[in-house]
Amino acid sequence: MKKLTSSIFALFIFASIANAARSGEVVEGDYPGDDFYHFGLSFRDIAEGIDPGRFFSGLGVSLNGIHSRLEVVEEPVCGLLIYETILHNIPEDQSNDSILAIDLEYPAEAIGLALGGISEEEVTVQIDFQDQLGRRIGRFEKEIIENVDCDNYYWFQASGNLEISKILIDFHGTREELEGLAVRWVEPPVYRRLVPQVVVGGPLQTTLSITSDGYYSPSRPVRVRFFNEDGTPLTLQIDDTIASEFDLLAMTNRDLSRDFEIINPQDQLVTGYAVLESDSLFAAGVAYAPEGGAKMNLAAVAPRSIMSMPLRKSVKSSQNTGLAFVNSSEEREAEIQIRCILSSSTEPLSVPTDLQLAPGQKKALFADELCTGLPDEFICYARL
Repeated sequence: MKKLTSSIFALFIFASIANAARSGEVVEGDYPGDDFYHFGLSFRDIAEGIDPGRFFSGLGVSLNGIHSRLEVVEEPVCGLLIYETILHNIPEDQSNDSILAIDLEYPAEAIGLALGGISEEEVTVQIDFQDQLGRRIGRFEKEIIENVDCDNYYWFQASGNLEISKILIDFHGTREELEGLAVRWVEPPVYRRLVPQVVVGGPLQTTLSITSDGYYSPSRPVRVRFFNEDGTPLTLQIDDTIASEFDLLAMTNRDLSRDFEIINPQDQLVTGYAVLESDSLFAAGVAYAPEGGAKMNLAAVAPRSIMSMPLRKSVKSSQNTGLAFVNSSEEREAEIQIRCILSSSTEPLSVPTDLQLAPGQKKALFADELCTGLPDEFICYARL
């Protein structure tokens, strides 16, 4: 009897802990402001030809059409704010049992949804929120008139210690249509961009810019670190600060919407690379303005392990494309194989070039170094 009593007592304790872990609720509120969400994205930001599934997976968001498929359709709706395209979950003639599921790689504390459509009918929308274990932690029903009632923007926040890991959206009797999505993470992931070729000093004017591309708030923090080609810190100057690492937001009275000139305090030409990080989506780029020459822009890129890049060499026009490779890992070596292939063929033009980069190392090579034994005039792609 004593053993049974202990088991029941332990069960009660476990149940109490489980209930305490789920304290709180998902509540609907007013728009919390531009700086609240780590990203707010309309579907016009997805360029033509980009797969929406792959695009969102890079943000920690997975869109899944249950019994359906996903496609982005360019079609203005209502003309409000930035929501100018719709994500169609399913063809309309197959929509009776469809559900749009939004899975979050990282738990969120707040969600913004822009719901819409192209028909002028009243639709009942059911929105369910689930936690990491798949338990429902909130349900809301909305009556909206698609394309007539244009105030279909809803803002939800988890109270207490609840965390949102999944959203299920069901347009009863018709296809699910989502115009935009905003997320505030519980612990925001680090979004990283690389500028693989940074050249500073001498007669060259170099500037760094942070751009919105429609989804970045210019008052979110961005940290930039500069490195030499061997991965050691590279000391440079931005404004009056000389360092290898900069908190751009702290230097600008909380507004990043300007260019940052980068200077080498030693007044000599140096090369390296830059790593930029933020808790919010952002885009960045470096512009080079040589004395008496045309300005060149180089966009920051997300780290990738597989990609294709165009290459061109022309002795007649003095063109020779260069590629810069960076191993952004601080611990592991990187092995890279480069194959030069004509755009009209699948066969390599030359023997593959193999590179091995130590942690933090960068290496820049021209086209004739990547594709050996080729003629003076050629255009091809380098597949990495």
